[in-house]
Amino acid sequence: MEPGTLLADRFEITGPPVGRGGSGIVYPARDVLAESDVVVKVVHEHLADEPEEVKQLQKAAGAAARIQ
Repeated sequence: MEPGTLLADRFEITGPPVGRGGSGIVYPARDVLAESDVVVKVVHEHLADEPEEVKQLQKAAGAAARIQ
């Protein structure tokens, strides 16, 4: 994914991946609505159709969002 790519009309990718793992690739990004720097995990396509995997990823995302 290239810097400048806009995801969900909200998150603009700002650089190369900062992490890779079994569930996806993590990119630095800018939340253009909240005007803040964030990271975005792009989940591997084969996991997007696995309800249990999606549930675990949502739980991890919620926990990460609470870290200030």
